[in-house]
Amino acid sequence: MILVLALGCGTSPESTTQPIKTLQPVLVGSWSGQGTQNTELITIESAPWQITWSFSPNPPTFGVYANYFSITVQKPSDSSFMELIGNFANVSEPQTGKSFVHSSGQFYLSISALGGDWSINAYDNR
Repeated sequence: MILVLALGCGTSPESTTQPIKTLQPVLVGSWSGQGTQNTELITIESAPWQITWSFSPNPPTFGVYANYFSITVQKPSDSSFMELIGNFANVSEPQTGKSFVHSSGQFYLSISALGGDWSINAYDNR
């Protein structure tokens, strides 16, 4: 059996060359602080998108760590959280992490913290 494969060598008016688009992470929000807060709305164009975070607990009081850190991703039209990114309590060492959210649209982050400093960055792939 003979298999013949024909490839076009020329270009026709109907054919166009499309460059391959490489998505790059673009910082769309950065927050830091202590305590609890909600962020402003961020618009995510493509999924998945990425959140990086860090939490540094306060030194212990009487040998006991009394701290808490949590991030939830929420849509403005929904009062329940969409995705829990981190939920850490009574940690003795600084914590860092990276998470991916597999949905696009508008979101805000709800940060709940006690007894430490936190920082969060959100990156969209554009």
